[in-house]
Amino acid sequence: MNSDDRFEILNEIDSWEKELSRLENSDEDEADEILEIEERISDLYEALADCE
Repeated sequence: MNSDDRFEILNEIDSWEKELSRLENSDEDEADEILEIEERISDLYEALADCE
């Protein structure tokens, strides 16, 4: 992967972390969605590590 790919992954991580923060601060029970997003973020960090 090139630097553009890494930049894209970092942007996607940032977006998911913002969504995760929004859900965690929500009054509604979003536990399933939170877990799903945490898994996506983890997968993206693994992909980023594979780039290096």
